[in-house]
Amino acid sequence: MSEPRRLGPAGKLARAFVVSKLTPLLALFSLFVGALALWKLPREEEPQINVPMFDVLVPFPGASAREVEERVVNVGERRLQEIPGVEYIYSTARPGLALFIVRFKVGMSPERAMTLIYTKTFSNLDQLAPGAGPPLIKPRSIDDVPVLTLTLWGGGQTGLGLRRAAAELRQEIAAVGDVAEISIMGGRRRSFLVHFDPEKIAARRLSPSDLAGMIRASNARRGSGHYDQDGKAVEVDAAGPVAPCPTCGSGAWWRTSAFPTGATPGPWTCFVCSPTPGSVWQDACAVPPVVG
Repeated sequence: MSEPRRLGPAGKLARAFVVSKLTPLLALFSLFVGALALWKLPREEEPQINVPMFDVLVPFPGASAREVEERVVNVGERRLQEIPGVEYIYSTARPGLALFIVRFKVGMSPERAMTLIYTKTFSNLDQLAPGAGPPLIKPRSIDDVPVLTLTLWGGGQTGLGLRRAAAELRQEIAAVGDVAEISIMGGRRRSFLVHFDPEKIAARRLSPSDLAGMIRASNARRGSGHYDQDGKAVEVDAAGPVAPCPTCGSGAWWRTSAFPTGATPGPWTCFVCSPTPGSVWQDACAVPPVVG
């Protein structure tokens, strides 16, 4: 007969468990612990994972992409990296705009992350480059994924009309429960194009940006008091907002003087949308241009 082979460490360990009377007890204890864990541990079909993310947009009008990178992005990356809990920062420099995507560590409270990034951003506004605008912070989430896309189309409909229909549809969809966010993409927004005479605005020592500021400031309704007429108090508006043209009905006019509420103003300029997408022209019903 051959001699039995000598067992190694693994064999000796296995033989100890085979001959031991504690092995069945250890097996029963393991089954009990597994059943307890299966019963007590929380389970979700779709577990909620907190990954706070924020978009920080810093406008820098008139600056090139290189200027935005050197004067905004480099400074912003250093300051945002100082926030506790920040894991990644993705930055993009484009003409006139700097974009930072800040992602915090998994599991961090979104409320705490929002407090930290707002505090750090607005406590360093003094380090913004001259000419840069105030930063805009928009929270993002891994749940920000569109689940339904609706396309509106119709023969004979303009982009402006389709966008108005989409805005009305958005009001109806917003009333549906558990709807978080609705965005409208495409179509055409209401807008008008102002043509100016460079020589005449130069004679008035104005610039195109000054003209844009004047139009933006006038696009607001401000009450200028009232006056008595025939025993009635007539309210007066000054520089009211852009409104539909009272002559052609399809354009927009810019009020340039004070007038009684509800009355047709005197000086105004009409601008209408053209059939070609993306272009606008001044209508024939307009009086002399805004500047000139």
